[in-house]
Amino acid sequence: PATNSYTVGCGFGKQANWYRNLQAQPNVTIQVGRQTIPVTANLLSPTASGEEMVNYAKRNPRVAQSLMKLIGHTPPSLPEEYRQLAEAHLPFGSFVPRIP
Repeated sequence: PATNSYTVGCGFGKQANWYRNLQAQPNVTIQVGRQTIPVTANLLSPTASGEEMVNYAKRNPRVAQSLMKLIGHTPPSLPEEYRQLAEAHLPFGSFVPRIP
């Protein structure tokens, strides 16, 4: 929150249209609540995506399990399983504000 940046996971993998669009054009505008923010999307490496997933699952264990079911994966029971799943199938990206 202090940096006004956001990290998101792509539950449907690298073939999702919005993820592919970010690969082609990383300078986008996002809306958070009523705020519109010009940002640059930085797509994370598989290793960094795994770390983000582990951190998210530790902070939000029940939600993480529900999300896994929603996107068609068996919910992991160990942090290392979340890491492996994200590294293989769930890319993450961060949206960093840019000067308009």
